[in-house]
Amino acid sequence: MAEHEVHLVGSVPLASAADVFETVAGALGDLAPRIPDGETGPRQGWVRSFDPIFGGNPALVRTAEEFRPHATGGATLRYRPRDGIKPEDVKFADLPHAALAAAAWRDFRALKDAGKIPAKTRYLFTIPHPIPLVRRYFAPELQDAIEPALEAAMYAEIGKVCAAIPHADLAIQWDCASAVFFTLEKGEPSRFGRTRDEMYRPIAERLARAGRAVPAGVELAYHFCYGNSGGRHSIEPSSTRDAVAMANAVSAALSRDIQMIHTPVPIDRDDDAYFAPLDRLEVRPGTGISLGLIHLSDGVEGARRRMTAAKKHLPRFSVGTECGLSCVPPERLGAMLRLHADVAALA
Repeated sequence: MAEHEVHLVGSVPLASAADVFETVAGALGDLAPRIPDGETGPRQGWVRSFDPIFGGNPALVRTAEEFRPHATGGATLRYRPRDGIKPEDVKFADLPHAALAAAAWRDFRALKDAGKIPAKTRYLFTIPHPIPLVRRYFAPELQDAIEPALEAAMYAEIGKVCAAIPHADLAIQWDCASAVFFTLEKGEPSRFGRTRDEMYRPIAERLARAGRAVPAGVELAYHFCYGNSGGRHSIEPSSTRDAVAMANAVSAALSRDIQMIHTPVPIDRDDDAYFAPLDRLEVRPGTGISLGLIHLSDGVEGARRRMTAAKKHLPRFSVGTECGLSCVPPERLGAMLRLHADVAALA
């Protein structure tokens, strides 16, 4: 029996959701209680996939202002309201998430009925939190005004997803991409507050609102992300400090359980200082923690070092990679999934 469960964050470099479901289930079986659809097709690069959504909004116009998560990260252009339209009057409709989830779900259900996916495994639908979207696509002076309408549209779409898929077969994961944890790691004044400590509460409330959009019976997960543009974080986490603070605050703000919270572990962090804040973790007993400590470049032995350090402060956790698998070459995907299974077996 494996010592650890496996948590896959979202992206998988295959051609279709059906390919992802069958490949992951074949490699990991019941080690992975949730299998994502891989963010294939039009969802490739989840955050960047919103560019055509904003580009097709008649209230918005694309500007020449470029945004990059870091100096060598992928660039996108920002938007602003058209002349004569107030930022607070911009609305969002006809989001594609429910239709994409329903299509992936049909593949998932067929494979489960055929016995190719374990009976208790859930379909994991991952979606970016509104915070990273407004940061990437709108200038700072527009973000507070644009955010409420985008939130409302995304939460309505999650409602459609949850209405279309049986709750017992579904998990929703909010990808709290680098805009959240870059901002907290930097600790510089932002729209959320003047200091890191001031920012925790308003950010946690936004993450909790996303959690409240997921109905009881559907599993809830959060990916605490530092970015993966070009295989690089937007900023390196100095420790698990901010992940623990946000896990505690979001958990306290919700009246429901969080089934999984995932946070990355950089390849060079097998030191006590990185994991020591986990001593302060205060979440409900049913909340699982996934540590993204699997790295293909140093394999089982590197994961073992990081796990040994982590267990001094958190005896039980799931294992995974830092972020999705989009940067893994397709020809290495089999090796990466086998590595997940090998690491899950480590005592």
